[in-house]
Amino acid sequence: MLASLLLIFGAAAGVAGLECRPNGPIFPRPDLSRSKTFQAAAEELDDILDKAINGTLRAGWDLAKTSFSVGLVSRFQEAGAVPIWEYHHLAADTILGTDKLTRDSQYQIGSISKAITDAVLIRSGLNLDDPITKWLPGLGGSPSLIRWESITLRQLASHLAGIPPNREFSGRMHVEAG
Repeated sequence: MLASLLLIFGAAAGVAGLECRPNGPIFPRPDLSRSKTFQAAAEELDDILDKAINGTLRAGWDLAKTSFSVGLVSRFQEAGAVPIWEYHHLAADTILGTDKLTRDSQYQIGSISKAITDAVLIRSGLNLDDPITKWLPGLGGSPSLIRWESITLRQLASHLAGIPPNREFSGRMHVEAG
């Protein structure tokens, strides 16, 4: 989904003909927030996303069930915490969570974190057959229903550790092991 949005933005930016000159005394650093070219590209991207949401353009994913926020920041912008362009869509079928999306809304990071975590783990040089409690000793002997001592880094990385999904850990699941 994010890759699709980035491709859409790249296409919109290409359509608007963004110019990028070398920074120096003759060509000052660009201020995208005031650039008419950038503003035209951002408006084009807004239009593309609006068309995808209203159904006149095929999005490639179910927008009734997919909320998203996209923001763009520039290295040289004045207000670093405020995107120079942003777009938010709250899925119509959202039943849990928020009723409004802003730049401050929180999302569950989802499956992309798995690939990033695995890449870091593989490059770390750690023994993948070490129990997780070697690296997080506080998990050992905890009153958890999960037997952390028997779970290895490899099992966690391959999602074969037998740990239930987060949604299963509501208040009703936190009971003392007998």
